[in-house]
Amino acid sequence: MKYGMWKRLIIMLALCLLVVSCANKEKQKQAAYERGISYLKKGDDKAAVIEFKNAAQIAPKYAPARYQLGLLYLKLNDPAKAFRQLSRAASLNPANLDAQLKTAELLYLGHKTSESRLRVNKILARNPNYAPALVLEANLDILARNISAAETAINKALTAKPDLGRAYLTKARVLMAAGKAAEAEKALRRAVKLQPNNFGFQQALVVFYMKNKQYDKAEKQIISMRAAFKKSIRPYMMLAALYTETGRLDKAEDCFKSARGIFPEKSEFGLLLTALYKHQGKFKQAEAALRQDLSRHPESLPIKAELADFHFERHKFKQAEQESAEVLKIDAKQPLARLVRAKLFIRDNKGQDALDILNALLKEQPRMAEAHYQKGMALFGMGKLGLARKEAAAAVAANPRLAGAHTLLGQLNLLSRDFDGAAREAATALRLQPYDFRAAVIIGQSLIRKKEYSNALKLFEKISKMLPDNIEIYANLADTYLGRKQPARAREMLEKILSLRPANSRALAGVARIMSAGGNLPSAITRVREQLRGQPDNPGDLLLLANLLTVDHKYSEALDLCKRVRTLRPQGAGAFMLAASILNSRGRSREAAVICQDYLRVKPDYLPALMSLASALEAEKDIKGAKALYQHALTLNPELPEAANNLAWIISHEPGADLGEALRLGLIAKNARPDNPSVADTLGWIHLQRHSYVLAASQLRQAVAEAPENPAFRYHLALALRGQGEMDEARKELKAALKVKDFPERKEAGKMLKSM
Repeated sequence: MKYGMWKRLIIMLALCLLVVSCANKEKQKQAAYERGISYLKKGDDKAAVIEFKNAAQIAPKYAPARYQLGLLYLKLNDPAKAFRQLSRAASLNPANLDAQLKTAELLYLGHKTSESRLRVNKILARNPNYAPALVLEANLDILARNISAAETAINKALTAKPDLGRAYLTKARVLMAAGKAAEAEKALRRAVKLQPNNFGFQQALVVFYMKNKQYDKAEKQIISMRAAFKKSIRPYMMLAALYTETGRLDKAEDCFKSARGIFPEKSEFGLLLTALYKHQGKFKQAEAALRQDLSRHPESLPIKAELADFHFERHKFKQAEQESAEVLKIDAKQPLARLVRAKLFIRDNKGQDALDILNALLKEQPRMAEAHYQKGMALFGMGKLGLARKEAAAAVAANPRLAGAHTLLGQLNLLSRDFDGAAREAATALRLQPYDFRAAVIIGQSLIRKKEYSNALKLFEKISKMLPDNIEIYANLADTYLGRKQPARAREMLEKILSLRPANSRALAGVARIMSAGGNLPSAITRVREQLRGQPDNPGDLLLLANLLTVDHKYSEALDLCKRVRTLRPQGAGAFMLAASILNSRGRSREAAVICQDYLRVKPDYLPALMSLASALEAEKDIKGAKALYQHALTLNPELPEAANNLAWIISHEPGADLGEALRLGLIAKNARPDNPSVADTLGWIHLQRHSYVLAASQLRQAVAEAPENPAFRYHLALALRGQGEMDEARKELKAALKVKDFPERKEAGKMLKSM
């Protein structure tokens, strides 16, 4: 056989095989598709998905399989996969208007309104009277606030298909936007009448009634839904929510109890009943409801986690820890048990451990309001107030009814001196959770800060009746009485605290402060000594006595007490710093330096100790050592004004001084302490070295005005005035300075006056 004939024969055989292969694929594709349809009819959605995927794999451009697959993914609540398949089906078969529409609806739900409208326009270009597309167009117009266009589109849809139930829901939206509530109700009722078995339509009618505060109609509608949808728990949920919102908590309770009896297999109602009891402060009933549910569902991890959370809230921390650990042993990912674990860490001041849990939870559930709130609490405990505010705001955005988040925002507002904002957030928390003690205290403290003492007094007296012998309320009452200029009543409140908690050094300090302010320092000292007889080793009281003795110039005993406190509380800074301050003031700077060094071995970066040691070294003429400490302090806090000022002074006195750096540091101090005379003197001195006499004189005049008794400030001002040629005023300042017999620069001031 010739080569040409062989070639033709091979090509013919290949074509035959290709035709056979295509025929086989067509049969396989069709068979898979038909099996998928069969599974759909049987209600086996998972098997149907597999078959439709097989059909699409065999024939990637087979639009019907893509379409059915998209519908199934919608049913299975996987919108991302549904969109991919429906979009592909629509592009393969543009005549499939339902695929086009569902793709547009998914874009609308995903807030991609421009893309959604483009697809709607394509559908209406093919069929201008396609009612479902007109309904979507009306919804897009409502979003764009083009109500007249929305009305035109929805009316056209209803003309094309008067029995399209969902069109009436959109019609109601249009009418509500136009302020026609009565007509909107008629539209919703029409939708319900057309499709009486559509739960969503009836729910939309209930929502309408609730928004318009037509609670009787809402109740009647929900009761009818309860009869119509006997196997659904949702009407019971809706009815209980209605009763809760309208303050009929006894009816809400009955509703949950009834539902729990009708649906014994559902644990939700027990949890909701617990939440209702907690909202009312009925904690015994709340725990009983939880335990009853646990007896019905002994393996339910959500109920066990809820019980752990309940015990945490009731301050039964060991139980909470044990119960949450048991849940996590079975399911390490159980959200509420992890949340309880984080709350326990926050309570134990282990903020970072709590954050590790909460960050993981929020990665899984970004809008988990309680996790945002607890993260805010952790950050608040760590002193990161700005980040705490951000998390509290995120919690409120995710769940505006989360009382604790409002309380946290109130506390943060109080700290930032936004007293109105603090009271507003705390009041919201109280409305949501009437037994929120912390929120009530925040409102009272806001009133104190605003000097509205009469209102604060009424509030705290009311709380005191509800919570007798609460030491925090007594403390706030003491602050209120002090604001009202009633020190005797304030002291009475503080003495009540001491009768309940004798070791409360803060209350004792308040008593001593009131007595000292009345000019009775010896009596204040006596009162503290009396308290110490019952608890001679209370470090707080001992330190308080040391402070009072320092004011009374009894330095030796004060130093002895500081030494004793340092032994009792080696980690506490108070006794170390008071002892260093006394020694520095008495000219014993070397001993002060030793004490500061002792404490810095415990806490190497404690700024007050670093600053005190630097000051002691300066007094000992160890300028190099002092300079190093000020520099180290500024690495810890670059804006620390005292360190910046003192370092600027040292640098400005060095040979070949870096006056640019000295000026930078001086301006940092000035920005933080604009009225401080020592800061003004330092900055004036630096300007002097730079021969900027006008700037120097301006700062030094301020220093002298603030501290006219300081001879060094007057001498420095005289130097600036001389530089300006103001000789008479310079002489005047020098003479005033020289009236002081002993100051470091007196000799230079005398020479300067003689030379003038």
